[in-house]
Amino acid sequence: MLEGIVYIARKLGWSRKEIGKLSPAQFNAILRELQRQETQEEDKKDYRTASLMAMMANCAQSKRVYQPKDFLRREHPVKNPSNIMELARQKGIKTPKEVG
Repeated sequence: MLEGIVYIARKLGWSRKEIGKLSPAQFNAILRELQRQETQEEDKKDYRTASLMAMMANCAQSKRVYQPKDFLRREHPVKNPSNIMELARQKGIKTPKEVG
């Protein structure tokens, strides 16, 4: 909870008093949206860097043709990080609900 308050304060420049006026649902929605947007921004930066790396690798004498995805940490950017259960299923991780 404290990390979320600090995160929102830092990203939006809001005071603790302003954040304290939010309902729990509003707080969680804002936090999730900020994290989603930040993930998208990071994915775009990573892709631009990977594109440059692929271009440089392709300019070297190599028989292989590189793509930006060859240099990315993950193949597909996370579309909706708020649905952790779906992400777990996609990775083959059994959640406590499925195990029990």
